[in-house]
Amino acid sequence: MLTSTTRLATAATLLSAALASASVVPLNERADGVTPTAPGPGDVFRQGSQCTTEWTPDTSGKWTNFTIDLMTGSNFAMTKLATVATGLDGTSTTKTSVSYPCPEVSPNSAIYFYQYTLADGTSPTWTTRWTIADANGNTEPEEHKTQTDGSKIPWGKGKLVGNVQATTGGSDSTSGSSSASGSSSSPSSSASASQASMQTKVASSTSSADDSEQTGSSSAASSQSSSGSSQSSSSSSNLSTSGASRNVGGSVAVVGALVLAAASVLVA
Repeated sequence: MLTSTTRLATAATLLSAALASASVVPLNERADGVTPTAPGPGDVFRQGSQCTTEWTPDTSGKWTNFTIDLMTGSNFAMTKLATVATGLDGTSTTKTSVSYPCPEVSPNSAIYFYQYTLADGTSPTWTTRWTIADANGNTEPEEHKTQTDGSKIPWGKGKLVGNVQATTGGSDSTSGSSSASGSSSSPSSSASASQASMQTKVASSTSSADDSEQTGSSSAASSQSSSGSSQSSSSSSNLSTSGASRNVGGSVAVVGALVLAAASVLVA
C-alpha cells in the first residue's frame, strides 16, 4: 500500500511527463509543403524589372501543382491583385523560383506579398510584405502602421495600374507567359480561414523589421533572412494540416494516458 507521500510523488512525476509529452511535436514531421523563402524583409523590386519569389521544395509529395498570387491588404482582409504563376511543381528540387515582369502598381510601398496555394486554393502560405517601387526606385510609407487588432505591422491596400504577365508551369514569364489582368477580388475563403496563420507569419517578420524596413519573405513567420513567409521560424505557420494533426493527435493520446495514470495513483 502506497503512503500519501509516495502517491503524491508518483502522481507529480506522471503529470510532469504528461506536460513534457504535450510539447513534443517533431517539426520535421509537421513542416510538409512548399515554404516561401523570398522576398524577404526590406526587399525592393522596381516596376518593369523582374520580380522574383523563391521557395524550398515540398517533401510530402502533395504540392505537385500549386499557384502563386500577388496580394495586398491587411492580415484580416487580404486582397488578391493577380495570379503570377500557375501549374508549378513544388516537389521539384531544380525549379524553386519564379520571375515575371514587376507590374505597375499604386501606391509604390511595402504593402505587397505573395500567397502560395495548392491548385484548388487550399493550404495557403505567404511571404511577408515587400516593396514594389516605381521605375526610378521611389517609394512611399505604408498608409497604416498597425493592423486592425492593434499589432504594429504596417500595411496598405494597393492596386494594379496595368496587367501582370503570369507564368505557367516551370517556365518563367519570359518564355510562353499569359496575360493576367489585375483584379481586386476579395480574399479567398482559404485565406480568411487562415488569417491567424498569416498574422503569425507576417507579424514575426514585420515586427523584427519594424524599425528598419517592413517586410518580405516568410519565415518564421514573417520572418526571415532574405525571406519571409517561410523561414523555419514560420514553421508553426507553415505546418501542413495533415502533419500537425498527426503529431498533435499522438501527443494528446500520450498526455491522456499519463494524466489518467496520475489520477489512479492519487485515488489508490
